[in-house]
Amino acid sequence: MWRNLDSALGFGPSGCGFKSRHARFGDCMIKLVIFDQDGVLVTPKSTWRLVKEQNDLDDLFAVKSLLRLNPKEEHGIELGLLTGLPKSVFEEVARTVPLEPHVEETIAALFDMGIEVHIVTLAPDVIARGVAARVNEKFEKDNFIRVHAPIALFNTDDKLVGILAFPNKAFKHASHILDGNEMDKVKVIKRIISRLHVRKDEVLFVGDGYDVEVAKAFPTIAYKSEDPNFYSHAIKRANDLSEVVEYVKQVNFSSNREKQKLL
Repeated sequence: MWRNLDSALGFGPSGCGFKSRHARFGDCMIKLVIFDQDGVLVTPKSTWRLVKEQNDLDDLFAVKSLLRLNPKEEHGIELGLLTGLPKSVFEEVARTVPLEPHVEETIAALFDMGIEVHIVTLAPDVIARGVAARVNEKFEKDNFIRVHAPIALFNTDDKLVGILAFPNKAFKHASHILDGNEMDKVKVIKRIISRLHVRKDEVLFVGDGYDVEVAKAFPTIAYKSEDPNFYSHAIKRANDLSEVVEYVKQVNFSSNREKQKLL
C-alpha cells in the first residue's frame, strides 16, 4: 500500500536528498516539525504513568507486568484498570504536568519561521490536547499545535470507557493506523505529510528514544536520549529544545543560500 506513496513523499529516488541517518537536505527546507510529547515537550517520560500513580494504580500495573500475557491480554487488563476514571483526572494531568525548559520559546521561534508544528504521541488526546492548549494560548489563532493521539472515550458521566484506535479529526475518514495495540508512528507521520503535501526530507521529528523506527524513516533529533539504538539513527543529539530551532535555522538558511546561487 505504501510503496507508491513512499516515492511521492520522497522516500525513493525522487526525494531531495535525505540519505540514511546523515541528513543532506540539499535544496529542501524544513516545513514541518513533529514532536513526541512525553519526555520531549513535558518532563515525565509517561503521562499515562502519572495517571496511574495519582490514582494508586501503579502497584496493580506492576503485578500485571509479572504475568505472562500476550499484547491483547495486557491491553485489556490495562484498559480495565483505567476504565471508570473521571475525565477530570486526565485534564488535571494536562494542566499540571511540567513542561520541558524552553518549550514555549521553541514553538514561538518555529512559528516565526513559518514552520508547522504537530504532536504525535501515545498519550490520550485529552492529555495531549490539554498540553498543546497550554502552549497554544500564547500565540495568535493562525498559529497552533496540531495533535495526533489516541482518543479517550468517556460516557455521559465523564468516566473513561475506552481508547479509540486513532481516528484523527483532521482526516476526512477514520484511519486504522495501529499495529496490534500500539500506534505505528511511522504510518501516522506518513499520513500527515501526505495530507500536507510535504516530502519526508522536509520533516523533522523530535523524540526521546522510544521511536527507533521513526528515526530510521525520518530525519530525527534525539532529545536527551541515552539509548544508542535510537540516537545512532538520528541526525543530531540535543539536550535543549533551543537546539531544535538552531538546527532548523541552519538547514533552512543553507537551503535559501543554495537557491540564491541559482538565481
